[in-house]
Amino acid sequence: MACNIENNKINVINPVTGAIIDSLPMTTKEELETLLIENKNYKEWQELSVNKRCKVINKFRKNIVKRMDEIIDTLSLENGKKKFESTMEIFITLEHMKQS
Repeated sequence: MACNIENNKINVINPVTGAIIDSLPMTTKEELETLLIENKNYKEWQELSVNKRCKVINKFRKNIVKRMDEIIDTLSLENGKKKFESTMEIFITLEHMKQS
């Protein structure tokens, strides 16, 4: 993914066309520190049993499959990949998630 930083925003750039796809606000140092201090999700994740973690990962996998076309388009735009390459990347990721 190509990007540049301008006016406290991260511009996501299509590496093939050079066009700005989207802009994201940068997180301030203070916001990041607050997020890290208040992060309860990681503690909750640590306390989950392996069985429950697998259920969460499988639910996430199903959501990836449901939104696969959107994810393929985004990967292709942001990375300059052909749709076939983006599709293969998703399938490989899903297979890795299945193995965990």
